[in-house]
Amino acid sequence: MKVYYARTSTENQLGENYDLETKKKEGYEVIFDKGVSGGTDFFERAGGKRIFHLLETNSIESITTQEFSRIGRSIGNTLIVLEEFSKRGVNVRIEGLGVDSIINNKPNPAWKIISTTMSLCADLERTLLLERIEEGKRVARLNGVKFGRKFGSNETIFKFMSKPKNVDIRKYLEKGYKYEEIIKIVGTSNSTISKVNKYRVIFKKYQKQGVSPNQLDLMVEANKIEKQKNLNLELPKEPKEISEEYYNMLADSMEQNQKQWNKTKKENPPKEREQIDYNHQIAMILQESQKNLEK
Repeated sequence: MKVYYARTSTENQLGENYDLETKKKEGYEVIFDKGVSGGTDFFERAGGKRIFHLLETNSIESITTQEFSRIGRSIGNTLIVLEEFSKRGVNVRIEGLGVDSIINNKPNPAWKIISTTMSLCADLERTLLLERIEEGKRVARLNGVKFGRKFGSNETIFKFMSKPKNVDIRKYLEKGYKYEEIIKIVGTSNSTISKVNKYRVIFKKYQKQGVSPNQLDLMVEANKIEKQKNLNLELPKEPKEISEEYYNMLADSMEQNQKQWNKTKKENPPKEREQIDYNHQIAMILQESQKNLEK
């Protein structure tokens, strides 16, 4: 069986770029992971699990995909997956590059170099993308944009504690059961038990004061909203124009740095100077990358 694997990062991407219908007509078994991040381990995806099953049953001869980043954007996981295909004698074809891992029933001698290099590029691309997203969020926050849920939209304590599973957890906690025992009995997580235990203590405290569960929810939500109001401090805004004084200050600073740099080059021996030159080059590269991100 020959498999064609496709992946999109978001749900609204329908995979038109891959022309999946044509691939089916060409005899491929099409496996499409829709809305799956490239950072997710390949064999943890729905499509990846299906491919692993085909590998286990020796039902797959070759797998084709558009580019290495479709397999993954983590170099470690991508190389592990490619090695798994190699061990089982499955040919991997990267359609966008026109390269195969096996040629004339023999391993492609250039495959390791190509796969390692391109997987590293995919990994770096993902890192840069995440940096751009964080930079965009930072600028948005400076302009007053808020992220996350609105205060007051979270699930109330009473509703959370009224769930059948959480009612059982509370009963077992009251009887003195340990977290490990409750996990096995109820089939829940450690964090859920911890949350139930926290609210259980709050309920007990306020019940002694004659506060009903619904009143407690209102009090908690009111405290959250009040806390949010107190946190809404004015953030410093970036100046629209650079004043002449500020510009002169930067110019003086740059001149002082240049003098210090020239002095360091003269005073340090050749070996140390080479190291400093290298660090300076790295700094310049990072500075150039930052300028590109800001653009």
